[in-house]
Amino acid sequence: MTDTSTGLQWEKKDGADGVADYSNPHDVDNVYTWGDLAGRPIAGCPNGTGYTDFLARLNYCVSDGTTMVWPGFAGHCDWRLPTIDEVASIIDYNSPTCQNGPCIDPIFGPSEHIYGSSTTHTLAPFPTYAWIVYPWTGVKYPLWKGHNAFGFRAVRVP
Repeated sequence: MTDTSTGLQWEKKDGADGVADYSNPHDVDNVYTWGDLAGRPIAGCPNGTGYTDFLARLNYCVSDGTTMVWPGFAGHCDWRLPTIDEVASIIDYNSPTCQNGPCIDPIFGPSEHIYGSSTTHTLAPFPTYAWIVYPWTGVKYPLWKGHNAFGFRAVRVP
């Protein structure tokens, strides 16, 4: 779905039943890692399941040389994780549920988890942290990239 205020195209979430379904990358109950740090403080290493599973499924494209046989999600192969400012752009701070429920505009589907971004915390000694948004309050906060409970929403520039 395209956000008319920013022009960004967003993946819409579904499946809010409390059960993760990793065969469906759009399932709002799925959680991923930003980086597979395995105890190593590797700064800026986007190699967690958010990249290797979630984005890989959305960007799975196959061409026979002339035709796109498998065109990726919504016919595109350029989905990415949003920046922290892009994630914040879909927060509806005027929503009556904000502070007590999801602040992400419901047009983008259900919200169940913190939402990670591609933005690394740049202040030393925090390069192993990425910025996240709490969907219940809209507050931005840094979270360790090795944390295993990132929700991700994919975005692309049409």
